[in-house]
Amino acid sequence: MASPALATTTDLSTRGVDVSDVARAQAAIDDASARIHSATNSVWIDADSGALVADVPQIALTICCSAARRALANPLGVTQQSEGIGSYNVAQTFGNASPDVYLTRSEIADLRRAAGILSGAFTVNPTPAARKAARKAAARRPVKV
Repeated sequence: MASPALATTTDLSTRGVDVSDVARAQAAIDDASARIHSATNSVWIDADSGALVADVPQIALTICCSAARRALANPLGVTQQSEGIGSYNVAQTFGNASPDVYLTRSEIADLRRAAGILSGAFTVNPTPAARKAARKAAARRPVKV
């Protein structure tokens, strides 16, 4: 089952992206949405209906459009290009060697934060404070023989 799209071609067009090839634009949106749902454990998909929940944060739409725009604007992933005239030279450097939609590290971090998925180092005290206090009190009581 395909995951629900987090943006529309109208959202892309509003952001200045050429969406004249509607099928390609929609495919980029669908791919970006699938990656976002994967990165956020599908927290914005209703388990019963499979539709988007009502409170999807704006950052999800923004990042969906950004990822789709990258794939549409630079389908080859060229990061550097140089050309020559004498003896005709062409050189290209590819950052993303495939036209796949991808999310950057900062985008994934923003999405996970918006989804309430925390990561990083932390400490958990396995002993509740009440039990700890009870143990201290029990240690101070005199033992009856």
